[in-house]
Amino acid sequence: MNSYLDLKKVILHELGHALGFEHTSANCGESNSIMSDNPYNHTRDLSDYDKCMFRLLYCCESINDVEENNTTETNELVIMPNPSSDYFYLDFLVGAINNNVSIVIYNQLGIQVKKVMNKIYPDGKFTEKFNISDIASGVYTLVISKGTKQEKRKMVILK
Repeated sequence: MNSYLDLKKVILHELGHALGFEHTSANCGESNSIMSDNPYNHTRDLSDYDKCMFRLLYCCESINDVEENNTTETNELVIMPNPSSDYFYLDFLVGAINNNVSIVIYNQLGIQVKKVMNKIYPDGKFTEKFNISDIASGVYTLVISKGTKQEKRKMVILK
């Protein structure tokens, strides 16, 4: 199994070079610089969008400093499936009685794409299904607000 993970790292590393990325630290975000010349002289230049999408999907940090809320309970907020296409399920916990819960999807520029829910829940664990068929493919940030607490998760939509 270790050799598979090593091969995966090597492939991602070399793919990064093909897309014009320099070497970065193991944290994958310290320099975040892009080579000015494509080392393989592809027939077409890679767009900034291509490079940005590679960095968003395969690097450890996002380019726009979206902070992920690392909770001690990993099952507190779960998006299924992720990547999604037309819908997703969200498992979440509500810790207070009559807590207002809102769920908003933002694009990578921080622009609100869709408010999928704003509802009052009692204490407990819930699973809700949300329609996202009207949202284009891309990497998004799902923000769930429960009272004064806010959590963020990355989600990928593929059509």
